[in-house]
Amino acid sequence: FFLAYHHLAGSRPQEGLTYLKPGLGHLARTFRLEAGIELATRALRMPGMLTGEDRVETLLYRAEWHNLRVERDEQRASLHEAVEWAEASEDAALLARVQVALGGFRIGVTDYRAAQDILEEALQRSRELGERRTEASATQGLGKVFLKLGRLEEAGRRCQEGLAIVRDLGDRPGEAVALENLANILLFGGHYEESRT
Repeated sequence: FFLAYHHLAGSRPQEGLTYLKPGLGHLARTFRLEAGIELATRALRMPGMLTGEDRVETLLYRAEWHNLRVERDEQRASLHEAVEWAEASEDAALLARVQVALGGFRIGVTDYRAAQDILEEALQRSRELGERRTEASATQGLGKVFLKLGRLEEAGRRCQEGLAIVRDLGDRPGEAVALENLANILLFGGHYEESRT
């Protein structure tokens, strides 16, 4: 993180690209939201330096940090730019990942129907491409949508599907998120004891 910031702020910002992705990942894992937004924004403002997938990745990091800070306008702006870059890249896997993030945003602003449409498109795209991690994220997102819509059976089915995928991938953090989603569904349905196990 320090090396990325140092180079981006110095006379040879291009050298900061080597350290940018690891730096952003470190800041995400340690929940240093303000530092993450500052580093991502500095890199994104460098003319012509970040393009394609690297730019989209950085925008997705920044969008998620704005999400955690409940800064919806800033989150929307980052996602809007990420969609434009992903569509221009013609990289279907990258676009599916952006759609998952956009679906999460729509859930956050209680636009559940739009979230459902976006996440179903991302799910179909990721399945066609064999992108299992994105498929799991889209499936979990749909589980959240159906929970918000009160469709508990469908929410549970989607979250179970997502749980099976992340377990198959050996994704322990993803498994924790999936189990939390399932617990929320049980709580919402009044199954308090089951939600604790």
